[in-house]
Amino acid sequence: MKKLQILSQQVCFPIYAFAKEIINQYRPLLDAVDLTYPQYLAMLVLWEFESQTVNQLGEKLKLDSGTLTPLLKRMEAKLLVTRIRSSTDERVVNIALTQNGRALQIKASNIPAQLIESMNVTVEELEELKNIISKISNKNNKNNKNNKNNKMKIIYNITATALGGRNGQVKSENGILDLAVQYPKALGGANDDFANPEMLFAAGYAACFDSALNLVIKKEKIETGETSVSATVGIGPNTSGGFALEAALHANIPGVTIELAQDLIERAHQVCPYSNATRGNMEVTLTVSNDEA
Repeated sequence: MKKLQILSQQVCFPIYAFAKEIINQYRPLLDAVDLTYPQYLAMLVLWEFESQTVNQLGEKLKLDSGTLTPLLKRMEAKLLVTRIRSSTDERVVNIALTQNGRALQIKASNIPAQLIESMNVTVEELEELKNIISKISNKNNKNNKNNKNNKMKIIYNITATALGGRNGQVKSENGILDLAVQYPKALGGANDDFANPEMLFAAGYAACFDSALNLVIKKEKIETGETSVSATVGIGPNTSGGFALEAALHANIPGVTIELAQDLIERAHQVCPYSNATRGNMEVTLTVSNDEA
């Protein structure tokens, strides 16, 4: 059993090291076509399917919208793709190739062959490796899906009651929250002097996300300054006759590089219950800074 605690006996380590190495092998090949590795993966999907919704693309790449949206914005700035909201449902954003994006496929067509040549392995060996990894991954995905089907154990409950809708009162069962709410001016209200549901949602999301962020920071034993998270929540009509929400989260994480700050906010996005509850149902964008107080 002691051998299992030796680094050379770990199955995960060579996979981890190989993943880093293969991305390094990709880098000079992708620099030649001005793509990052995540952008290249997105282009592979679009070269195959021509267009995808953000959710479809995220499912194929196993990326959430908070990570995918800024990536797609940079690709749009390079004139490789267009991002257009659906005419039937404004919550859906369609991603399509531009003429430049299609032309890039020809320039990038030799990348797989160049990569195989640099790795000094056969196509058959790589195919066998891919099949093994896919088998493990598919089994884990199935287990995760089964786990999600199990009823969650609730560890805290709170009830709030609203009277009068958006022009009324909200009160928690313990009396700690007791607020008058009214429509904001942008939605037809007289002024912006009262709380509203979007304000409450933004406050809850920001507080929850900051806690999730600090949980990740503590788990990784990273030294940072005091963090802060701002949540901007927007509401607008959709084409189905109803309304939809979107959110933008900005985290300030002093004492770390922007690259590490971006990694931390993306990890927190996987932990935060607000993010998990809204994932796939509303667009959430993530930005970071590392300003000292």
